Parts: sequence; structure tokens; C-alpha cells
Amino acid sequence: MMKKVFILLILLASLSGLGQPYKLFNAGSKMVFTTFPEAGVTYNLAFDSTDASGPDSVFYPYRMAEQDFSDSENCFFWGGPYCRHQTLPIWAGMRISASETGLYRFFNLSGDTLLFDTGTIPGQTSLLFQDQNQRFNLLSEAPDTMTVLGISDSVASWRILHTDLQGVPINSALNNQLLMVGKTLGLIRFFQVDSFPQVLKPLVLLGTTHSGAGLIRLTYGMVYDHQPGDVIQYYDTWNRPYGPPWENYERYITHTFLTRTEDDETLSYSVARKVFYQDSLEVVVDTIQ
Repeated sequence: MMKKVFILLILLASLSGLGQPYKLFNAGSKMVFTTFPEAGVTYNLAFDSTDASGPDSVFYPYRMAEQDFSDSENCFFWGGPYCRHQTLPIWAGMRISASETGLYRFFNLSGDTLLFDTGTIPGQTSLLFQDQNQRFNLLSEAPDTMTVLGISDSVASWRILHTDLQGVPINSALNNQLLMVGKTLGLIRFFQVDSFPQVLKPLVLLGTTHSGAGLIRLTYGMVYDHQPGDVIQYYDTWNRPYGPPWENYERYITHTFLTRTEDDETLSYSVARKVFYQDSLEVVVDTIQ
């Protein structure tokens, strides 16, 4: 009798382990994704800030730089951790809410909510998104040990089932695609959220700082494919009303690429930098690598 009880306990423990939520990322996650199945355009995922809303954690992705005010719901005045010169959300959407049970809520540009329940057990189906024309369900599959970006990891998978409201499959770019999350790596395969469901684009992990894997092993910065003679200019500003006024600035920065050096492991540039401070008319010129 004791032997049967012992076997039953092992079985229950195994099933419980399969239902444990996998974390997609943490507050300090910095990831690089690319298009799937062929690597093409790259997409970053890093977080501006995190907050607590009851028992949930709320992640605010970094946003594309703009000259307008931030529309973050946590920005009550110009300054502070939630107020940036950033208004257009990146591919991961405007914000992400994560519960202690592993339920993630992604908010797209339209304010719609996409639900990703990482606590489901193999064979269980959950609703990702539905509108008046279509439905996206997630079918949970059994975790497996995989090597991703050179790291052996326990990876959980969910298969996307894209159908109409009657359950008839829709042959889209996301139908039958896998969402994948690793115990160590976090989010491995996902899709573009900001313009979903108008844009259905699967994405795959290319590098992450959390485990020092993939593209990030080469550089902690952005990788650009520039040639000598290329010129780029961008606008940068900082203004905090309750801070010291000498810390505020409004400037334009111009980079002129002088030389390009490349080998098997490194891509480096010599760049002439010109910084024009609009408020003081000061101009700083130097050369950076």
C-alpha cells in the first residue's frame, strides 16, 4: 500500500510541476528578437520601468523616441521614472501586466488585451484574443529540454490556433505557430503585439543579457550596419521641473561615420560627433569609437 501511495505522490508532483508558470522576463530583461523563420529585421525589448498594481507586476517597455510628452498613466508631471520623451510603444505593446499565477496581459495600441496564461497544463486550451471576426486560442504542450542560443533550457510551448468564431482554421502567419518560454532564457518565441491583430508577425529570440546568450555576447549596444560617409542626426532632451536647472538640456546630435573596421567577432566605427545645445547655442565636437 505504501508503494502505491508513493507512486501517486510522484505523479501528482510531476503534474504540478508542469503547471508551474514560466516567467517571460524580469524587470532588468534586455532582449533582441528577429523575424521568424528567417532572420531579418531586429526588435528590442527592454523596460523603462516597473510598477505594482495590487498583486500584479506592470512592465513598461522602452518606447520609440519622440518629441511629444509621454502618455504613461503613471506620469503626473514632467520628470520621474515614467515620464520620457517617448510616445510610440515598441512591438511588445504599451504595457504588460503579470500576475503571480503566470497570467500575462499585453496591451496593444488599440487598448485591447491579449491574455497569455503560462500556468496552463499540457493539453489545456486558453483564449489569447477574440474580436467580432476571429479567435486566437493557445494549446499548451509538454515542456521539453532544448538548446537555445547555446544554452540548455527547459522550454514550455503553446501552439496558436487561429480560427473564425465557428472554429474553422484561418491560414494566417500565426496559425499553428509556437510560443516558447524557457525557465532560464524567458521569452523565446512570441509575436508582434503593438499592431495585433492587423499585423500577424512571429518573432524569435536573437540574444539576451539575462543569460548572456546570442547576439548580446558581441555587444551591449545597438548593432548598426553603417558605411563611412553615413550621417545620422537625432534629437535629445531632458527637463525635470524640480531638479537643478543646469541638468536640463535640449540638443541635436550628429554622427558622421569616418571608418569601419570588421573582423569575425567585432564591428567598430570611428565617428565624428557634433552636439548642438539649442538653449545655450553651445557646440561640442569630438570623435568617438
